[in-house]
Amino acid sequence: MSYSLLILPSATRQLSALPADVYAQVRDRIRTLAVDPVPSESRKIEGRNGWRLQLGDFRVIYEVDRPAGRVTVLDVSRRSDV
Repeated sequence: MSYSLLILPSATRQLSALPADVYAQVRDRIRTLAVDPVPSESRKIEGRNGWRLQLGDFRVIYEVDRPAGRVTVLDVSRRSDV
């Protein structure tokens, strides 16, 4: 099953503010969530309905709505800021 990707406007702004090399890496990794929304390196966030994916010094926070077939990216920022 393929999932649709929704990136919140705030996460889009955070993504566009990343350095070019990091931007490409994070963007490509987010795209893979459409095929595998919960890869083995993602971790469930305790206390809320969401997942985190660590990419070097950055984290992607997202939610998966399996019945709707949608992955929503909520936040893209440095690990120290999340």
